[in-house]
Amino acid sequence: MSSSTATSPTSGVLGPLTTTFTAPDWCTVNVAQCEDTCSVAWMSQSCATFGATNAYACAPSTTEGAPSPYWGFAYSPGLVCPSGLVTACEATYGHSSTWTPFPAMASGETAAVCCPSGYGCPDSPYGVCTSYVSAPATFFVVSCETGSASGSSGAPTYITLPQTVTPTTAAFTTVSAAVVSTWLLSANAVQLRWQSTDLPSPTTASTISPVNTTTQSTASSHPGLSTGAEAGIGVGVGVAGVALLVGLLVWGLRRRKGRVASPISPSNAPLYPHVAAENEPHELVGRSVYELDEQRGGVLGRDAKMMGGPRERHELGAGG
Repeated sequence: MSSSTATSPTSGVLGPLTTTFTAPDWCTVNVAQCEDTCSVAWMSQSCATFGATNAYACAPSTTEGAPSPYWGFAYSPGLVCPSGLVTACEATYGHSSTWTPFPAMASGETAAVCCPSGYGCPDSPYGVCTSYVSAPATFFVVSCETGSASGSSGAPTYITLPQTVTPTTAAFTTVSAAVVSTWLLSANAVQLRWQSTDLPSPTTASTISPVNTTTQSTASSHPGLSTGAEAGIGVGVGVAGVALLVGLLVWGLRRRKGRVASPISPSNAPLYPHVAAENEPHELVGRSVYELDEQRGGVLGRDAKMMGGPRERHELGAGG
């Protein structure tokens, strides 16, 4: 494809298009010249005396004295596609493109074509947006074969492909019997042109603070925090530490008190009580300790009887 290089100033401007244009709903209906012998339908059409014709209500308004919006000229500055249309192709001055804008572009200019979603870009400067429907398929059209002389009214019908065309003699031609497997759907291409000076300047640039790269690259224990925020975090950590120590102290005192005064709860009772009872400590049986002889008399007398009576005391003789 040849480069879109300007050879003359832009001409044939339709006017500005800087806001969203919304066409009537009926502009999106595919309108056919006839019902049984046609295989082409157009959007943005109305039925006239001799078939379908361009409906100017479906195109954005133009300035006085501008050419027809259906002749392929551009809106300049054109910044917004009409409602329901999307950008199908784009070209920039001095760069090659798959689409050659018409008229030729001026230096610094950018061009774009708006088409219905799913439609292809025009294949010629005066072309239209196109889409093909192939069998098997069923779609809706309005036939102008029995339509009124003005407006968009026509005979609604569903086309089912493949379609058998019956032999008939139309107003201008004779159609032989055939089977149609493909219909061509067309739509007006809305061309936009603009330069960088036509684009609105950002309104929020002055309110957005630039990124402070110096602050972000500086080493810090808390990057991104202000001094006040760091002080607040320090105070919060200190208070939390004190509260934790107080809580541990209270818990320890309660636990100690519970060990001294609290009885064993059922959950803490011995698992085998009979074993625990057998292992309980007992005092050993012992004899009483007496301080005086009178207290020991009864015991000694009883012991003497058991041993055969009291024994006499004898003095030991003095050695001579």
